[in-house]
Amino acid sequence: MKRFTPKRKKDSKPSIRNSDLRRITIVKNIKPIHFDKRTSENFNVGDKAWISWNGRKAFPVTITEVTDRNYSFNIERPLKHKGNNHFLFLDEVRSTPELACINYVTL
Repeated sequence: MKRFTPKRKKDSKPSIRNSDLRRITIVKNIKPIHFDKRTSENFNVGDKAWISWNGRKAFPVTITEVTDRNYSFNIERPLKHKGNNHFLFLDEVRSTPELACINYVTL
């Protein structure tokens, strides 16, 4: 007697793999510094960086444009905002989550 085994359907959506596995990072026990004492880091187009909007969470970004006063970047996380393009001053984009929270975005 033959058993019937149903065929599995393939997902219609292809799976997307990110080579970059950086996640949103929560940083504790960090005291922000005054904007007069900040320094800037040098990034090139395509470099990976971090930003913080509130001094507690650091978000991974990818640099898309460099000017003499601003960095333009695409957001990587959260995924619902992935690809959104923003620009910030040079001293607000940093290389590590801790530095991003120390130099968080000011208005």
